[in-house]
Amino acid sequence: LLADGRALRFRPGQMIDETAPAEKREAILNRLISIGVTMAKPADSQEASANSADETGPADSSADYGPVVTKQAEEKIRSYIDLGLAEGATLAVDGRDFKMQGYENGFYVGGCLFDNVTKDMRIYKEEIFGPVLSVLRTESYDEALKLTNDHEYGNATAIFTRDGDAARDFASK
Repeated sequence: LLADGRALRFRPGQMIDETAPAEKREAILNRLISIGVTMAKPADSQEASANSADETGPADSSADYGPVVTKQAEEKIRSYIDLGLAEGATLAVDGRDFKMQGYENGFYVGGCLFDNVTKDMRIYKEEIFGPVLSVLRTESYDEALKLTNDHEYGNATAIFTRDGDAARDFASK
């Protein structure tokens, strides 16, 4: 998710092979994150839809990006971003300054991407309910799967692979 509300998508089949040396896996992951950072051009504003309900954001259901539900939700999301920084995560994509043109008083938070997150950080342990993604690096597929299964919510993981066996294994575990 990028600071201007666009999604960072990878082509199906892209994956980091756990059999590759650790240095190669790290280099690939660093490259993927740098692509996201490069694509996240600073966005002071984005044009709003012509169909709008009020001053807080567009009501057009075809809009790509909308506001969070309340000012309190916006403040809570922003507090998690501040907390992630305080806990030592790296904010690779910072969408805190996002403004929707025509809805400057809307409850908008642009997409944020944290790197170097650890399993002890609250931004990993708690649900944020906002456009904030965290990258927690592991040494192996099994370690990543264990983190997913041990997590209280376990609802923020994905696998990108051409290997049907790996996909079925991931889904079944």
